[in-house]
Amino acid sequence: MLMFGLPPIPRYLLKYSANIAAVNSDGDVPLDIAEDDCMETLLRAEIEKRDKDGWTPLHAAAHWGVEEACRLLVEHFCDMNALNNVGQRPCDVADEEVVGLLEELQKKQEDLRSEKEASLKRAIIDTGIEQPLVNTSKHRRSSVCRMSSKEKISVQDQSKERKTLGTITVGDEEGSCSSEEETESTN
Repeated sequence: MLMFGLPPIPRYLLKYSANIAAVNSDGDVPLDIAEDDCMETLLRAEIEKRDKDGWTPLHAAAHWGVEEACRLLVEHFCDMNALNNVGQRPCDVADEEVVGLLEELQKKQEDLRSEKEASLKRAIIDTGIEQPLVNTSKHRRSSVCRMSSKEKISVQDQSKERKTLGTITVGDEEGSCSSEEETESTN
């Protein structure tokens, strides 16, 4: 696994699959101490990772009262109802001060999901409306048919024959018209 640009300690921890839900003595989870966007992106990729007790990063953040980590996890659609090994959800193990925030974040996540689904539906509807417009005769383009040189010559010969037949037919009609005129003038 290539991890260019990472400081040595995070590189070592990621290389050996360190628990990203681990909490230090200050109550900080790795999301709190991520130094740059690259590191935060790597951590977010494991949003549903579980430790040996079945805790997700949201369980840990809620338990230790790390509000910003809770917000970040919810905004990235973590499972707020994930159960640990003893059947507890993050709100069941949450610090008392964070319970209200989790309820608020649950509503926010539902709104974000609804918004996302609505925008997807709009995109599908928009795409459906645009399709018939593209197929109108004004926008239709001729297709290119690939053929061998023998086929091209054959098509050209057929085209010449049609033109020749067209002028003969027109000439015959002109001839018959003039002969009718001659007949009428003699009468």
